[in-house]
Amino acid sequence: MSNCSMLQQLEIHGNAAFTGQIPHSIGNLSATLQLLILQDTGISGSIPSAIGNLVGLQCFSASDTSISGVIPDSIGKLGNLIELFLCNTSLSGVIPSSIGDLSKLTTLYAYNSNLEGPLPTSLGRLTNLTALDLHQNHLNGSIPTEIFSLSLLSTTLDLSYNLLSGPLPSEVGLLKNLNYLVLSGNQLSGKIPDSIGECIVLQELWLDNNLFEGSIPQS
Repeated sequence: MSNCSMLQQLEIHGNAAFTGQIPHSIGNLSATLQLLILQDTGISGSIPSAIGNLVGLQCFSASDTSISGVIPDSIGKLGNLIELFLCNTSLSGVIPSSIGDLSKLTTLYAYNSNLEGPLPTSLGRLTNLTALDLHQNHLNGSIPTEIFSLSLLSTTLDLSYNLLSGPLPSEVGLLKNLNYLVLSGNQLSGKIPDSIGECIVLQELWLDNNLFEGSIPQS
């Protein structure tokens, strides 16, 4: 398919019997490729670093597959990427700091995998992000305050059922456009900050199964 120099969309989703691995030669596909949808297939193996050559890509989905290995650093070269879906996979390792180079990204879903390590502070550079869902992984450490500077976050911020610890930063009050904040099932501790009351459009707040103490903020 590397000869398909005008290819703009490649969608294979919904073919459960479609197996094999993502070939390294995928990086030789057209630089004008905008959609690469591999979800809900039997594809396995890792995401090749050559994925970074697809500089025109706007949407990449490998959700509901058996892909494993790590998210390659080269993912940060996809400067036109708007939507990234890596849900329900066997991906492991840390979220690369290069993820913060995806300046046009609006949606990042990578839940129910085996991602581990701390949340990269570079997530705070995703200034166009409206939805971030990383629930049910093995992420640890504290929640970087940089995440709360993402003023366009509106649909959801879901970090539930990880291994996150420490306090909920007072900067949470900066999320004035957020509808759903889900932090259940972690090891967050301390008091719930009064600034939570500044999340004026919040519709659902899930803080259950943590180590919080004190009382409900008056705010």
